[in-house]
Amino acid sequence: MAGEGGPSKRGTRAACLSCKASHVCCDEARPCSRCIRLNRECIDPNLNQTKRSPKNPTPSPTDSLPPTPQVQTEYSDVSWINTGISEEHQTFNMALLGFTQPIEKRTAEDVVQLMSSRGWMTEREAALFIKTCISINEERKRNLDASQVQERLSNMERHIDESPLPTIVTNCFGQITHFNDSFIRTTGITAHPEDIISLDLFDYSPSTMRMLSWFALSPNRSLVIPAFLRVWTPGTDFKTVQRHGLSYIEGVQWIDRDMIGQMPACAKVYFMPSPASVS
Repeated sequence: MAGEGGPSKRGTRAACLSCKASHVCCDEARPCSRCIRLNRECIDPNLNQTKRSPKNPTPSPTDSLPPTPQVQTEYSDVSWINTGISEEHQTFNMALLGFTQPIEKRTAEDVVQLMSSRGWMTEREAALFIKTCISINEERKRNLDASQVQERLSNMERHIDESPLPTIVTNCFGQITHFNDSFIRTTGITAHPEDIISLDLFDYSPSTMRMLSWFALSPNRSLVIPAFLRVWTPGTDFKTVQRHGLSYIEGVQWIDRDMIGQMPACAKVYFMPSPASVS
């Protein structure tokens, strides 16, 4: 009790509803830094309890604007992302692929938000899927030879540069390392490959995402699925469709892995536009 065992510990009464639901520390600013980073509505629990919406609110100038897409409100704590990856293995990852920093919780949270906002999975399903991927990949990569993986990755990047199809290369962690010239011309992307989340390049139906999720956890070498390739700047030679307020080219995605035993060392991802996308 306060006054008997020393000064009382500061509680979390001022934590916003999002941080409370995820059982994480809140900096108590409004909006807090975590809600700003995750693009969430930061709700003060005290204000939420005392302030009620009027029965007949006065229309505001913003009422005529299109509604903002709503993200799933079932918040999940993904603080386990880093705890399951040993410091020694993170150092191996960095030495293997030249990373300037180890795998971060921030990246996992971005993927969870992306998957739930697209309707592919709920936040809880997406968090469990990522946790499973990390667990399986951790076991697979213990026996990888760093020099062998780097050699295969470099060879694959040189190989796709000769492809007329838009193609990317991903490393053994599923992170993008290279775009070929056709991919850059088709999409108009200007960002560096390592600054892009691979799932943000393509869009899928929920059923296709289930196939892709199964493939990510399997030892299979290749997969062909329907997909939509995101166009980043106007001027593509292909017809586009609007999805989630963004422009995409409809087509087929072919993932071809370079395997070392049962473990994917790297993969090339081809995209073939559909006949309907050809102008």
